[in-house]
Amino acid sequence: MPFCIGCTTIKKKSEMALEDTCFKCYKELNSLYHRKPEKLVDTTPKKCLKCGEEFDSDGIYNRICKICRLQNRTVKLMEETNPSFSQR
Repeated sequence: MPFCIGCTTIKKKSEMALEDTCFKCYKELNSLYHRKPEKLVDTTPKKCLKCGEEFDSDGIYNRICKICRLQNRTVKLMEETNPSFSQR
C-alpha cells in the first residue's frame, strides 16, 4: 500500500495525488508554496530626485515619485516613436 510522506499514514492508491503524497497533504503543501510573501518593505517619505517633492518611497531603490516616473516613460516613448523628438 502507498505511504504518504506528509501525514505519514498508509493510504489507498485512489487517495494519492502523487506517488508519495496524499491529496490532503498535496493541497496543503501547494497552498504554502504558492502563497504571496509578506511585504517586508517599510514605506518612508523621501524627496524625489527629479522634482524635490516628498513622496512615500517603497524602499531604497525608489527615489523618483510616480508623477516623474510617468513623465520619464512618456519622454522615452516619444523618443522611440518619433526620432526627431530627441533631436530637439
